[in-house]
Amino acid sequence: MTETSQQTHQKKKQAAPAYTQRQAEERLAHYKEIISEMKHPNEMETVLSITKDIAESGFNVTEIHQMLAERAMVFVLKSLEEISLHFVEEFLHIVKKTIANVQTQLNQASEMAYAIARNKLEEGDVGLVRRYYQVGKLASDDKRYLEEQLETRLMELADERLNDDTVELVDNYISIAKTITIDLTPARQKMTEKALRLAERTLDQNKYDLTESYVGLAAVAGGDVTVSQEYLAKKSLALIEKEMQVPIKERNIKVAWQLIRIVSSVGGDSGEFETKLVADINGLESAKRRFQIIRALVVVAIIGGLFYGLLWWREQSKLEKIKAEKVENDKRTQIWEQRLSAATFGDILYSLSKHSEGITDVALSANEQYFVTVGNDHKTYVWRLNDGTLDSLYVNIDNPSVILTVSISSDNQYVFAGGNEIVTVTELLTGKLVRTIDAHTDFVTTSAVTNDNTYYISGSGDKSIHAWNISDGTEAKNFDGHTGMVNALSITSDNKILVSTSDDSTIRLWNISEEKEFSRLYGNDIMKSVSVSSEGNCIASGTPHGKILLWKLSDGTMLQTIDAGSASINTLSFANQGKEIIAGTDAGEISVWNVSDGKNLRRLQLHNGSITSFVVHSKNSFIISVGGNDNLIKVIKFY
Repeated sequence: MTETSQQTHQKKKQAAPAYTQRQAEERLAHYKEIISEMKHPNEMETVLSITKDIAESGFNVTEIHQMLAERAMVFVLKSLEEISLHFVEEFLHIVKKTIANVQTQLNQASEMAYAIARNKLEEGDVGLVRRYYQVGKLASDDKRYLEEQLETRLMELADERLNDDTVELVDNYISIAKTITIDLTPARQKMTEKALRLAERTLDQNKYDLTESYVGLAAVAGGDVTVSQEYLAKKSLALIEKEMQVPIKERNIKVAWQLIRIVSSVGGDSGEFETKLVADINGLESAKRRFQIIRALVVVAIIGGLFYGLLWWREQSKLEKIKAEKVENDKRTQIWEQRLSAATFGDILYSLSKHSEGITDVALSANEQYFVTVGNDHKTYVWRLNDGTLDSLYVNIDNPSVILTVSISSDNQYVFAGGNEIVTVTELLTGKLVRTIDAHTDFVTTSAVTNDNTYYISGSGDKSIHAWNISDGTEAKNFDGHTGMVNALSITSDNKILVSTSDDSTIRLWNISEEKEFSRLYGNDIMKSVSVSSEGNCIASGTPHGKILLWKLSDGTMLQTIDAGSASINTLSFANQGKEIIAGTDAGEISVWNVSDGKNLRRLQLHNGSITSFVVHSKNSFIISVGGNDNLIKVIKFY
């Protein structure tokens, strides 16, 4: 299909259907009868979509919109009366899309939401404070006096409760206050000064974990305290210099890194010490490796002579088998490559429909010979990618629940399928169950694997993130801190940093080896998806309202916001050496954006309904996308 014909086809596809007067009247009469019985936002969204087309055909839909908005507000007010957020935001978004006048009910909902937010604040439930504030703001944007009351109380509580045990809680208070008023307030300036005084005290007491926390809190508050920062930098540099004089084998490396981070956080220069510390650590590791190699060689020399004959015979048998498999694989690969080379952008190489219910995730093996799909039908399909026929190897139905996430170990051996509280581990090529991991207390919603094949990492609706040893399935690390469901995970290519997003509107950066959060980014909306560029210099996160946020990984600076439309950004991936970001949306569309200037490069409508996940081939030549509504797997030529 040429570019011109493709654009014409898309325009025809997007055009609203023409309604005759009779058709419009029948539709509107039908809606008058059923609106009073509607109970779910999806039903109302359908009516909105169709009435939009009717309106574009020249007919009046005001009465239907008024009925729809009033029905939605019934559920909003009822939920708020019951101190519940069940579909409240969804119903409010529907009201905002109508042309109805329900301002009285919206004002009432806004006041109720702010009142609940204040009550939740007194109860210490910070996550719900943010949610109810957002509901109040969504319902009515002219309640500044209520915002000021909430902001004032947030800062009062932050000042009252700040001590060594409540730094994270106070951090949340200030973050919400900054959401309400971006500009620096006297209260936040006062909090900045107080936090840095506490940082000075804990530094003098050698409580470096707390010093880091207080410095971070001062940065969140955002005030101007140059003198205190200079003192902290000078004192920390003196402590680093003292610690660096200790021989490397006896040195407290954790303390040295903490002091270096403190200096950097307050604007000091610790580059010389950081370089020396890295060199010392590398030297120590090299010495350890040399010893381990020598010891291993001695052991191999002793054992090797005893078993050489047996091993030789076994290796010869394996070699013959490998040769035969290689010949067969080469044939399949040739068929696949011929088909791929003949395709052009947007061509669907395969469209597969084995799943009987919504497909939730897809993963591509590191050798890019296989991919795995999972879904709400409890099934796991493994597909051979380069065999020219693209038929599934097997289907694994051992999962006791719907499966929301899947990952493949980087050695192409195991499949990790996350369902309700558990993760099943199976062999990639046989489907044989290896083990079951009791991972969480709620659904496993997202997962990732380190490319050194050390850890499988899972996130959940129970707000927790755990790392598991791939070798034996035991728990290795915890990354606790999110106050909402964990939606997405991504790992830098050097396996040092884990990036997570959540319903609590934060993007958190974790040092994997130290099992510690070292940076937090605030998106002012639920963060649905995330991706880290392979170069490790950029983070992309997606929201339910069509925004792609680009961040500089090294310091958390927001580079830009891309407005990709109104549909939820369900899944993201960098491509073309980090120069482009690909997004999959709730509307079934794949779009590509230039990272440097945020411009749209191309769009492709792939699914009827949501794109729940996709993977990109390493050479960017094709992508594999899956749909949650149309139950299809599509392999598309993309570059």
